[in-house]
Amino acid sequence: HDGDRLAHLSDDALSVSELRARAANLFFKQTIDGWKKGYAALERAVALSPNDGMSLAMRAQNRLNWWSVGYEPHDPELAERLAHDLDIAVAEIPKSDFVYWARGAHRLRMLGDLEAARFDMAKSLELNPNFLGIADLKSQIAMLEHRFDDAISAFDNYTRLGSEDPFKLTRLAFFARVHLCAGDFQAALRDA
Repeated sequence: HDGDRLAHLSDDALSVSELRARAANLFFKQTIDGWKKGYAALERAVALSPNDGMSLAMRAQNRLNWWSVGYEPHDPELAERLAHDLDIAVAEIPKSDFVYWARGAHRLRMLGDLEAARFDMAKSLELNPNFLGIADLKSQIAMLEHRFDDAISAFDNYTRLGSEDPFKLTRLAFFARVHLCAGDFQAALRDA
């Protein structure tokens, strides 16, 4: 496992791709300490290669998640900075399902721009119909539009594709909220 091979090395000793691998490994552990260390690794990756699209997208996604879980107030400067990084990421690697998904998540969650999020979701889906994040993004859009049956249907695709997803707990909590909004209290209780 590549992450294990690099575990004893400091961030300063790693290449951009190794820093991204470290950040992903730490992020998937789903701990606050892991997220902080992963963000530091991505900061170093961007310092080494300021236009590296994947590093920019991963750093933006990490920061967006911090913003979300911390229930931080809207910050126009942060929103603009993340949008800038994600636009560069899309320009640098336009064949990446992840960068479109990350930009779509930013546009949806931080900007509330459903049409732009829908565009990025479609691009990500075009590149990889099985990308797990799409089911999550599609479900969130449908819920915000009060199309609860569509949100449930989109989320059913997630459960079919993502049995080993490290974000399963977070996504199931979201799914419980979808069921609550749809008035299906038994299903909400089951998913909670």
